[in-house]
Amino acid sequence: MQNYRLLTKSRFKLALDCPTKLFYTRKSEYENQSDTDSFLEGLAQGGFQVEELARMEHPNGIAITGDDYNYQIVADRTQELLKQENITIFEPAFLIDGLFIRVDILVKKGNRIQLLEVKAKSISSTSHNSFIKSTGSFGGWDSYLYDIAFQKHVIQLCYPEWEISASLKLVDKDATTSVDGLHTCFKIVSNSDLRTGIVKKDGLTRENLGDSILCAINVDEEINLILSKNPADES
Repeated sequence: MQNYRLLTKSRFKLALDCPTKLFYTRKSEYENQSDTDSFLEGLAQGGFQVEELARMEHPNGIAITGDDYNYQIVADRTQELLKQENITIFEPAFLIDGLFIRVDILVKKGNRIQLLEVKAKSISSTSHNSFIKSTGSFGGWDSYLYDIAFQKHVIQLCYPEWEISASLKLVDKDATTSVDGLHTCFKIVSNSDLRTGIVKKDGLTRENLGDSILCAINVDEEINLILSKNPADES
C-alpha cells in the first residue's frame, strides 16, 4: 500500500495555479467546496461529450475503466495492452517515480505514439499557426499546454525509446456539423458513485455523426519549448 501522494495530472495543474494548494488537496479538513459544487460540475459536462465524440473517431479503441485511485492496477493494465504493436487506448495510465497520469487518447503504431488531449475549447483550424506569441507567452493556452507537456514527460520516462507526438483535440470553429442535434447523441448520466458518464444513442456509429467538428492541433513545438526552456520561469 502506497503511503505517499503521487503527483498526478490534476495535482500538477493545481500546482501551476498555486504550489501551496498541493499541500491541501485531498485533505478533508481543508476541502474546497468548489471542488464538488454542482454548478462547476455542470460546466465540465460539455467536456465529457466532446471526449466521447473524439473517441468515436477511433472505433477500435480500448478503454481502461474503473479503479480510478488504484494507480498501480490501471498502470499495469495499460502496460499489458501496450505490448501490442498497434493499439489505441482511451484513458491509459502511466506511473513512474511518484508521477501518475491518465491520457485521453493514445494511438500506438510500433514505437510511434500519438498523444491526444481532448478539450471542449474551440479554435480555427485554418487560421491557427502556433500558440507561441512574440512575447514568449502562449496566449492563454498555458494550462492546456503545460498539462500535455507533463503527460509527454511522464510517458517518455516510462518508454524512452518511443517517438511521441502530441496534439490538442479541439472543437473546430471552421467546421459545420452535418447532423442536427448532435449533442443529443451523447446523454450525460451519473453512476451509483455519482461519477459522470456518457450513454451514446442506440445504434450510434462514426458514420452517423457526419462530418467531424473536431481538429487535432499539433503542439510539439510548444512542448519542446516548455520542457527545454520553461517560459514560466521567465515571467
